[in-house]
Amino acid sequence: MKLVSLGCSWTKGSGSGYEFGMSLEQYHAIIKDRDICDKYAFRTHIAKHLGAENVNLSRMGSSNQRQFRLATQYFSEKRDPDTIVLWGITSTARHDIYSIEKKEYVNLLYGNNFAHDKNMEKAGVDTKAYVKNNYDHENEIKQLEYNMKHWNIFFESLGIKNYWFDTFNHHNYSIKIPNMLFEDRPKRDLMTLLCNHYGLDSDEWRYHMSQFTMKDSRRLQKLAKAKKVNPHSFHPTKETHVTIAEMIIKEITSQKI
Repeated sequence: MKLVSLGCSWTKGSGSGYEFGMSLEQYHAIIKDRDICDKYAFRTHIAKHLGAENVNLSRMGSSNQRQFRLATQYFSEKRDPDTIVLWGITSTARHDIYSIEKKEYVNLLYGNNFAHDKNMEKAGVDTKAYVKNNYDHENEIKQLEYNMKHWNIFFESLGIKNYWFDTFNHHNYSIKIPNMLFEDRPKRDLMTLLCNHYGLDSDEWRYHMSQFTMKDSRRLQKLAKAKKVNPHSFHPTKETHVTIAEMIIKEITSQKI
């Protein structure tokens, strides 16, 4: 059996090797370490629980567009029904475009780019103008709905089990999304669920725009103060990854798919 995981840095396990007291320099040395990510990420814990091999397609800073692209590439070749797909929906304030200069796709993080983002300069994109003229959150939600419906049909046709979850933000989908985890919760995203799990106030809810600062979401502030995410990039600690894995395993076990 394989567990194919898609998502952004939280799913990848970026920074999960953080140890309390690490300097920013020390942390930067391990944040992208693949072996560390694979060791501590919640996807790995879930795969072990299921007795499955983890095939990881999640990427640090990934957008939803990137995940749909990577899934299309992967499943155009791999169609083993003995597969479970765990797919994390990330912030809509991101994009994935092809750079002719770099000959590869480049992540665009809208919130972060309003401050400074050398990645965008290299891609030759005026992010402020793009966001002003082309980014509409509600339209992004509608496109998510279409894509999730499509992939549900695709996986069902192959006999593959799949599960969705919102990562940073609860999205108000206009339709019921089959196979959505935590769908009965007022706010189903992992960040809010963690706040609730640890007894932290999550009422002051703000959409996570991927600025990765304490100003981006008060939920992150509370999790950081409680030492459930690291203070440098606000990614979950290895202990928090265990908690996320336990939450998802419990939810998957309760679903009859």
